[in-house]
Amino acid sequence: MFYCTFSCGIVEVNIGGMLLDEWLEQADAALYAAKNGGRDRTAVGGRISGGQQRRTVKLAVVDDDVIVRTIVVDLLEHIVRERKEQYDVQAFADGVSFVESSWHEDRSPCLVILDGVMPKMDGLEVLRRLRSRPDASRYKIMMLTMRQSEEDIARALQLGADDYITKPFKRLELEARVSRLLKRM
Repeated sequence: MFYCTFSCGIVEVNIGGMLLDEWLEQADAALYAAKNGGRDRTAVGGRISGGQQRRTVKLAVVDDDVIVRTIVVDLLEHIVRERKEQYDVQAFADGVSFVESSWHEDRSPCLVILDGVMPKMDGLEVLRRLRSRPDASRYKIMMLTMRQSEEDIARALQLGADDYITKPFKRLELEARVSRLLKRM
């Protein structure tokens, strides 16, 4: 016997003045919401009245190196200038300050760019905590770290990292990978 399941994202086209691409983006976002919600389901895209309501996507940079934080925040702000969603970019100097922050506690999708080696709480512990949350599916997590061994990379991916980049990194590569993750949110 053969079984097949699928996830579906739909949107009601109910107002004029929006481009087809905007409707497709909403349907695509609903599809990813269905997949992140457990797959084998249908999700309806948010109804937007007059094209004014936009979701807010949180972008967190968690790194103890102030130079890396500054570079990555600058890159994120450059990426989001061209996009239609609302973005909230925040930097955190260590894993503890991020985990204990209420900033990411609302139900907004959140992309976390996470260093692996930090004082107090390393990136793998932050990753483990985020993936143990009941709302873990709303987090996309990219490890950006000096840990380059195959064991470290495999461990991070097993714990649920969505992507892994080693330092030093190329700005264009980071930009491309962040953009890809944002499309999946």
